[in-house]
Amino acid sequence: MITEVISEDELRRIMALWFLEHDKGACIPPGHTKEEYIEDFRIPDVPLTHTQSMPDLDGNISTLLKGEIRLSDWETKQGKKEERFIFYKVLTTLTENPDLEPILKGYIAVT
Repeated sequence: MITEVISEDELRRIMALWFLEHDKGACIPPGHTKEEYIEDFRIPDVPLTHTQSMPDLDGNISTLLKGEIRLSDWETKQGKKEERFIFYKVLTTLTENPDLEPILKGYIAVT
């Protein structure tokens, strides 16, 4: 399911909960709460692939970069099938000044 554009903190929360649910190596350290685990969770470095660029309502260019995390069947808590977490990084390039770095608009998590 594709959701709306979310912040990096929201992506971190969704991703941390996904890891807790699916990755057999993910666990809450003793003496910590689930919220502390989420706060301390670091979004892994994932290669991003350009999927599309299109004009937005303001005439600027929106770009979607796709990231994917895969857990092999043996890495999952169920141990029966591969699990995937797909997300998109949304960038905006200002057409009035295309030489500036693209602006991070947010993320889209696909669950």
